Amino acid sequence: TARRTELEALLRFSQELNTQLDVDSLLNLILYLVIDLIPCDAAVIYRLDESMNVLDYREHHKNDADDSVNVETLFNQIMATPESPFAWEALEVADTTFKNGIAIRLDHDMQTQGILVVLANNPYGEHHIRLFETIARQTTLALRNAELYETKVNYAEHLEEMVEQRTEELRSAESL
Repeated sequence: TARRTELEALLRFSQELNTQLDVDSLLNLILYLVIDLIPCDAAVIYRLDESMNVLDYREHHKNDADDSVNVETLFNQIMATPESPFAWEALEVADTTFKNGIAIRLDHDMQTQGILVVLANNPYGEHHIRLFETIARQTTLALRNAELYETKVNYAEHLEEMVEQRTEELRSAESL
């Protein structure tokens, strides 16, 4: 029954992600859902550009905990680690008050789109890492879908502006 509960939670996670097409709202939703599914005290998501620079990041603490996370130092330490997922126990990572964590790159088509991190004071097992990998795959797809939707909307708006501009130019030319 624990496996069934986990699968139902993953299905709900996937359904929730697929209802959101706004990237900013999606980033917040991802953290909320991750904290609900993975036993953690905090979660961080970084969104990256093609050059691996941080475009945006979000940080959420469970129960509005006061624990600190130096998100810049955390990002640099994760980027310096080639393995993904990168899990640590009882380490001083990124000047956080959390002793344990898992970080995973959000890769799509050989390109890292972001990094998802969970932090806790309790250790993580292999089961948590596998669950987190599944969550990361669904997160990657949802982010990519939202980015493609955003691109499509921007293109449609730009195309409409171009048509209006060209129509105005034609009207001006006809009146001469």
